[in-house]
Amino acid sequence: MSNEIRIVKRSELDSNKWTKLVNHFECSVYNQVHYLDSLAEHWVAVVLGDYKGGMAIPYTIRLG
Repeated sequence: MSNEIRIVKRSELDSNKWTKLVNHFECSVYNQVHYLDSLAEHWVAVVLGDYKGGMAIPYTIRLG
């Protein structure tokens, strides 16, 4: 059982596990996949272990 912290690209994110995590902790809509996909240019997730915890990080790319 690993408790490693890793950065997961949106394209590699397990959306089902992320949604279960967000719902379990009753997070705001700002952490929902559909919200981030529709409003963030890009985003990654910092994930603890097998989606025991996490944080979404939206970002933009400018000048390149």
